[in-house]
Amino acid sequence: MAFPDDEARIGLLGQQTFCQIALETTKKSPIANKRPILPAVYRIAEEEVPASDRLNTIKRTASDPTYNCHGLTFSSRRTTIEDASQVSLILAEEPYQEVLDLKCVLPGDIVAYYEKGSITHTGIVVANEPVGETFRRVLILSKWGGGFEAIHLVDDCTYSRTSDGRKYFRFEHKEHELWTLGSNTSTIGSLPTTQSSSPGDWSIL
Repeated sequence: MAFPDDEARIGLLGQQTFCQIALETTKKSPIANKRPILPAVYRIAEEEVPASDRLNTIKRTASDPTYNCHGLTFSSRRTTIEDASQVSLILAEEPYQEVLDLKCVLPGDIVAYYEKGSITHTGIVVANEPVGETFRRVLILSKWGGGFEAIHLVDDCTYSRTSDGRKYFRFEHKEHELWTLGSNTSTIGSLPTTQSSSPGDWSIL
């Protein structure tokens, strides 16, 4: 998601030229995206982020308009994915499974923030720790518009202010259900309990 004045800022600083990179789901559906051809012509200053959102935030990188939050989460920081429908397409056509129990959320899972049913922001879970008996401290790595990457509490960022819900997802490809090749195996969610049947088998120790 972009900050509201991203396009206006680009307009003030001159015409920017964008291109698309080849990006598609595993089902071959193209994913609309854009990235600047020219070097970055602006950056979002730290002071533009509300002070209340910076209190518990670790600024991880300098500003970079090449990619946004969805570009961080789904395209390895290579491009900007703006349209929420494209994010929904990725979640539908890639093997993402919703994690319903917050206690089961793991580092590497993703979080999606929703507003009126549309995804407005995504990030990557980096920690999920219990605080007392009833609360959990969930830390997220996300990209704030064309600005910087930040590590922040899941409820403590610019986008959570307008969010009316969020969901967690985990990438679980069917092939990943096999911990080893050539032997009886356990599935995702439990550690492997079998040994390789031959020296040529793959196993996770």
